[in-house]
Amino acid sequence: ATTTQGLALSEAKQEHGEEEKDAMAQVDATARMRQRIVGNYENKIRQMSNPVKVFEYFASEVDSNGNPLMTPHDFVRAVTPYGGRDTDEVGSSSNDRSSSPNSRFKVAPCDDKNFVPSAFKTISPNGDGRLTLHEYILLTTLLAIPPAYFEVLFKMSDFNGNGSLDTNEFKETIATMYRHSPISKSLRPTPKNLKDIVPTPKAMFEMGGDRMSHDHFTAFLQDIRTQVWKMQFRMFDQDGDGWLSAYTFATHIAAHAKTNQNTLIRRAMELETKNDHLTTESNTDSKRMASLPVVERLKGSRFDWENFRAFHGMVDSVETLSRAVTLLHAGGEVCTKSELQRIIRVTTGQEFSDEQAELIFFLFDEDQNGLLDHSEFLSVLSEAASNGLNKPRDLGISRFIKCVSNCRKKRKSSNE
Repeated sequence: ATTTQGLALSEAKQEHGEEEKDAMAQVDATARMRQRIVGNYENKIRQMSNPVKVFEYFASEVDSNGNPLMTPHDFVRAVTPYGGRDTDEVGSSSNDRSSSPNSRFKVAPCDDKNFVPSAFKTISPNGDGRLTLHEYILLTTLLAIPPAYFEVLFKMSDFNGNGSLDTNEFKETIATMYRHSPISKSLRPTPKNLKDIVPTPKAMFEMGGDRMSHDHFTAFLQDIRTQVWKMQFRMFDQDGDGWLSAYTFATHIAAHAKTNQNTLIRRAMELETKNDHLTTESNTDSKRMASLPVVERLKGSRFDWENFRAFHGMVDSVETLSRAVTLLHAGGEVCTKSELQRIIRVTTGQEFSDEQAELIFFLFDEDQNGLLDHSEFLSVLSEAASNGLNKPRDLGISRFIKCVSNCRKKRKSSNE
């Protein structure tokens, strides 16, 4: 009888343990689903909201007057699309301003939120790296300038041709860019004079604090980009060992897709080392499953800062890369891994490792036949090049109304 009771007790404990596991799995699945809903909502905010809403959503601090301030960490979150990773930090930073302890789902443990890159210190009004709304708009505008246009922009800005920019020339140039930038064009209310909202912190200038040379100007613009990339890398490097998994790198690339994002992210999730929570739906494609050896190879691959920097360096030269690919494959032909590496090296100056090339082909070679259909790949690179900052910030209604209004005016003038 004692033995029977012992067995019954053991079975009861085992059943209870299984029930606890099932309950925890259900809670985990619910939290993961909620995180992804919030993350996708944040992507909509990044892509379509006016800069005031974006700024207030991601800014986590306030000044002495209660106005929101954005830290460098907040800024990087604001320009980095959510890629579906369980480790991604989601949730409004504005909750932090009300001291809510549970406002976030995930926080990257290795990312030092107090880290302040020099470019942020330079552009912030107090030199502490904290940005007001106007510094945020300036920084996003500068970040959207392709490096290929740095020199042209400087020469066009140097109105008196003396080889340097003064504060007035700088403000005039930035105000002109504001007039064409989707970010600043969506400001409400619209400033009467855009020059009035262009910050000119002294630390940005040299030559006595009121002029900026060509070398200083271009170096500053490149420094902004590099430091944002470094902060992104730190944010993705969960254990702080200086390496990213293929899964993390792939989801970062896929997150920039405009039309096929969900498909690319599902492919990237095949590289996750702990992918038990994936549904069978994402594993039903026989051609994808036939690539299992590639998946296993990529799961063991790791990518360091130089790999990450090389990718974004390639992104910065996407126009040159696109022209080269179009010329070499004008008939719609696809390219091999070695051809892609050679084109990237020749056109952008970046060395792409075999593992990086394999990762690109895993994402964009849909039938895994070793040939890259480059159209979608180049489209994702173009989106990544602007950090999504060149998208119109409305649903198209205002542009439609404006178009109708212009047509009516033209018709009226032609009838007179």
